[in-house]
Amino acid sequence: MLVARGLTKEYQSGTQRLTVLRDVSFDVHRGETVQVAIVGNDFTLSYSGVATEAGRKGDPVRVRFPTSGNVLVATVSGPGKVMIED
Repeated sequence: MLVARGLTKEYQSGTQRLTVLRDVSFDVHRGETVQVAIVGNDFTLSYSGVATEAGRKGDPVRVRFPTSGNVLVATVSGPGKVMIED
């Protein structure tokens, strides 16, 4: 079962109708620069990274760090924000 959220736009071409669904409910979008919080027992570090996939709050997403090229998995914590917990 496919459940779609967001906007719907229909295009009419001859006798065919194409419905395009765009999901606008993601908190993090692929290619977006995100704020990465690395949280430990006694500290929080903050970096910028680039999401390599889209996700909603609570979803795991991969984030690439431009300076090192490393990719880590983080949890979406809000719009444009992800978190890695110790």
